[in-house]
Amino acid sequence: MFNLSEESNPTDIAKEVAKKYTAKGYKLDFSLESLELEIDKIINNPITYKEEKDINLLIAELTVYVGETFRTLFNTDYPGQYFEGGNGNAANFYTYYIEKNGERFHPSHFFEYKLPIQDFTKNQFKEYLYYSYATIDGEQKVLPGVLYKFLKD
Repeated sequence: MFNLSEESNPTDIAKEVAKKYTAKGYKLDFSLESLELEIDKIINNPITYKEEKDINLLIAELTVYVGETFRTLFNTDYPGQYFEGGNGNAANFYTYYIEKNGERFHPSHFFEYKLPIQDFTKNQFKEYLYYSYATIDGEQKVLPGVLYKFLKD
C-alpha cells in the first residue's frame, strides 16, 4: 500500500487508514470530533508505537486522514501531492497541503515535529487545532490554532 515513488489519491488512502483504525476501535469518521478526540487517542496509546514498525508510516497515515477530514469539513482543495509514506524522505511534509481562501495547512507539520510523543497524558493534537503559541517581543502569546484559518470565513 504505501509507496513514495508515485503520487497517490489522498481520498482513497484516507478511507483505508480510517478502516484500519476503526478496526482497532477508534472512531475515524472524517468528523471534527474525530480530530478532537480520536487522533490524540491514537498518538497517546503506547501500543501504537509498538505496532507501527515505521514511525514515518504512522505520520503518513495520520497526515492523510487529517488532510482528508479538513478537505471534507471545509470544502477545500489539496493541490499538494500526497505520497503514501514509509521511507522517511518527508515527502508529505514538503508537498501535501490543504488550501482555502489563500490559507495553507500542512497536515503533517504537527506529526513530523511531535511523533513519537513522550507524554501520553495530554491532548496535544486537539490543542494544536485550537491554539498556537508564539513569543512576540519577548512575551509568550496564545494565538488561534490551525482551525481558525478555515473557520474565519
